[in-house]
Amino acid sequence: MRNILLIVYFFSTVLIHASPTGWQAIFVQNFPEFNSISFKYIEERQFINISDGKAESDCKILGEINYIMNTSEFITSEYIFRKDGNTYVFDEKKESSYFEGKYTSSVRYGNDSTILNSKEDFSLLKDLKFDSVSQGFIQNSLLEIPDTTLIWMDYNYNSSYSLSYVKKFLEDKSLKYSLETKNNKKYLSIPEIGYLIDAETLLLCQVEDYGSSSEFGDIQLIRKISFQSYEKFGVKYFPNLVVMEFYDENGHLYKKSRYRILSNTLSFNNVNRNTLNLIFPDGCHVVDESKDEDYIVTNLSSIKKKEDIINKILQENLNDANKQLDRINK
Repeated sequence: MRNILLIVYFFSTVLIHASPTGWQAIFVQNFPEFNSISFKYIEERQFINISDGKAESDCKILGEINYIMNTSEFITSEYIFRKDGNTYVFDEKKESSYFEGKYTSSVRYGNDSTILNSKEDFSLLKDLKFDSVSQGFIQNSLLEIPDTTLIWMDYNYNSSYSLSYVKKFLEDKSLKYSLETKNNKKYLSIPEIGYLIDAETLLLCQVEDYGSSSEFGDIQLIRKISFQSYEKFGVKYFPNLVVMEFYDENGHLYKKSRYRILSNTLSFNNVNRNTLNLIFPDGCHVVDESKDEDYIVTNLSSIKKKEDIINKILQENLNDANKQLDRINK
């Protein structure tokens, strides 16, 4: 029997034993070399009509995420362009953060017809104009983890394995492994935890997540993640093209997203924790469930504007009064 030691991306070492009776594998999870990550991405998102399987709405998103792994603190921003015929028109900006135990989110609505150009250039964002109406929300606990974290972390509800923490997994001899061939390529398949790995490069190709979705506790496919392309960074690989599919309790596809990571923006261990606090724009209507408050944000710039307006009104009234006195004195 011949032992082959191979390194698999997603921080796993795989020892594969070839034998006449088949394949055995032991995966040893290693702690990743980074504690924080940040990058920009372009997402093409489709919402599917489950009755006929056709796309009900489409949008393109220019997004950014900064994430710290050991605290799960993050901040994200998404500039959302809705599909209008053959073009994408700016619709809104969504932001969310989890910082110091509070989940914060905001939405700012667009008020012009900025069209996303063919180069999907992030530089156009600096010229975007927003509507005067914006909304914010604060809650005392983590409400939602961004889908983008699934690019490097695995929340498999069936196995509870995570690709981001020190953990030995797949050492259970009862787990079944098999070598499969699809489209003339060989894959190592571990169906019990929904993993499909390229047998040649040993890069992770697909993760299927299952959960008890029905009222009868049936196990249903709830999410499928396909890693379609990787880019090498030093001795490691990081996915730069990822497709995610989301399914309802009846197994119907209802959302599909295609993420393209901008590799030149990818950074490890450089997230400044103090930048993760989301700041609401001036005039934002905020619902703060943590303090049971409802208010409109007023910052120093708006206070200054209000002072200027008041001073202008007072000055105009004073000028009118002086004119009236001049007329009386004449």
